[in-house]
Amino acid sequence: LAPNARALAHLGKAKLLDLMTEPAEELAALAQGGTVAGLQLDDIEAMTSRELKAALAEAKKVADAKDKVIAKKDKKLADIAEAEELRRASPTQAQLQAMRDATLAAEQAIDALLAEVDSVLQSPATAAIELSARQTLDYLCQHLVAAAETRGLAITLEELAEPLLHLQDVHAVASTGRGKKR
Repeated sequence: LAPNARALAHLGKAKLLDLMTEPAEELAALAQGGTVAGLQLDDIEAMTSRELKAALAEAKKVADAKDKVIAKKDKKLADIAEAEELRRASPTQAQLQAMRDATLAAEQAIDALLAEVDSVLQSPATAAIELSARQTLDYLCQHLVAAAETRGLAITLEELAEPLLHLQDVHAVASTGRGKKR
């Protein structure tokens, strides 16, 4: 207030005390012909101290209300931006379809590999050829587990194979005649 004292001194003590609550930048602007709370220096001179207090209080109330509205809008915009970012980060339908298509292609390739393994095992095979066929399947399983682990996915082949092993046990019991009701 000190640098602007000469320009504002003629307002009187009561009005100067009322204006003391305003930011220094706004008082400097007022002294140079600007406004405080939408009021010019001539308007403030024409007001009583009570009118000035009421105008400053009303301006503060309006500014606070605007700040609240702006804060709400900023929050809404931030929420919308966050939702949009999450939507972009989520897999699209096209990505999911591409993954399904790749899964089907991989299944067909595995079926072709298994058919080749079956062909090798059904022909007169030596122990070395049978070992090679088993190692091929072992490698494929190890590769799948390693690829899953690299991506942070846990795969336990024993858990995946358990239902199949149980089904084989059921078929073995059924084929030997045990377990049949008489």
